[in-house]
Amino acid sequence: ASDAAVLAAGPGWLRRGDAAVAVLERFDAADGLRSGARDAAQAWDDGADLPRARLAGCAAFRVGEDGGGLRPLLEPAAWAGARRAFAAAGRAPCGVVVGAKGAGKSTFCRQLLNGLGKAALLELDVGQPSVGPPACLSLRVLDGPLLAPPHLCARELGDVRRRYFFGDNTPRDDPGGYLDAAAALHGLWLSELAPEGVPLVVNTCGWVTGLGAELLANLIRALRPTHVFAAGDATFCNRRGAPVAAALDACDPRPQLRCLGGFADDGDGKRRRESEGDLAARRPAAPAARRALQLACYFAETLDFGDDGPAARNGALADPRGDVADAIARAAHRVADWRRLSVAYVGGAADFAPASRAEAAATLPWSLVGLARSADLPRGLVAAAGGVPAGGADGPGVWPHADWLQAAPCVGLALVTSAAAGDVRLWAPAASLDGCDVLLRGRLAPPVDLLYRGPARHGAFAFLSSESLDRDDLATAMKSRSNIGRKAHKADAAS
Repeated sequence: ASDAAVLAAGPGWLRRGDAAVAVLERFDAADGLRSGARDAAQAWDDGADLPRARLAGCAAFRVGEDGGGLRPLLEPAAWAGARRAFAAAGRAPCGVVVGAKGAGKSTFCRQLLNGLGKAALLELDVGQPSVGPPACLSLRVLDGPLLAPPHLCARELGDVRRRYFFGDNTPRDDPGGYLDAAAALHGLWLSELAPEGVPLVVNTCGWVTGLGAELLANLIRALRPTHVFAAGDATFCNRRGAPVAAALDACDPRPQLRCLGGFADDGDGKRRRESEGDLAARRPAAPAARRALQLACYFAETLDFGDDGPAARNGALADPRGDVADAIARAAHRVADWRRLSVAYVGGAADFAPASRAEAAATLPWSLVGLARSADLPRGLVAAAGGVPAGGADGPGVWPHADWLQAAPCVGLALVTSAAAGDVRLWAPAASLDGCDVLLRGRLAPPVDLLYRGPARHGAFAFLSSESLDRDDLATAMKSRSNIGRKAHKADAAS
């Protein structure tokens, strides 16, 4: 009712969290909202109806009101031209978005998707995906605009056709498996969605130097896109002899390369850094902090945090009391008999796989796992392992080393909160986990924010996540202690 009253007086902005996401011309209690300008904060067809179900948790305010200092995202001319060219490219084009970290890949992917209507998204950024939880590669179909802030898009949006659990925030330790999984998901689009005319947008990771450039070049050779969009500095795409440039030349026909330039340029040479989650040009959070927020939103989706999810500030989780971890601890967990479970180790984690069931059980508590079904595994793989490894009184079964990345489609993620006395307790937001009897282990550990319930509830907490080492608030303190240690060592050496 309040939103209706606000917009009844004239056009307004739609806001969700700290981000302005739409220009609106009217509000109707029955039909929802109608967008006005096409090239607003997000791009979709002029006059398109937006169902109210997609706008839960949004607030509206009139043009001219302060709105907390918010302003629409000014789409650069190069972005608008590239987006329109892709939309007019014909039947089922494939566009790969590349660029270094912070160049604006995720923002441009949203612009592309929101201007297409029904489209497929191949998410290959395992560290900071634009849609879905981290540590996964996925193919999903989206049939409407992405209006939520980026961290809320970590929830299950769209129709997930297939997902692989990579188990890490970088493809560095398993580039071959990463490429094979990307090619398999692209093949699924070619066989099932491209014949229906569904375009494909590919979001890549921000690793564009050294091995990352070679990986990106091989990805382009495997996907053979119709378009490549380079955000930020596109030198790695244009420089003669560079891996990506050579890969573009090797494709037949050669993909159209569109250089998008800076993240947000108003055309007058001014740098206007307007991130999706915070348009106030503040310093963005560290990658691990943004990943912790995404995972918190994913695991808290079915908990009592409302449509806006856990509190966020500048792209990081704002939860000093440990409310997210406390809500997870209080939720009704699923309890599984570990004699009916088996554990497979994917990617770089395969090098550290335990040799016994007892060791597998001992390392399960406080782990982040992917969930899969043995019924979905290839028969040849199961036969090579001598059948599904059986669990016993000492722990779950352990699968031998194999190409698990493609072999086991992932249903969703789970937190293992305990594993003792034959029972494994898991928290997973997925609605249906029927038949999930394979736990996929990777190198990525859950952030402490999902486990530590705060000093008032938890007291001492004997756990340190490797995800904490990239956090500004924790890494700075650890770095300071290291500096003190080095100074003391130098003093001892001098004396």
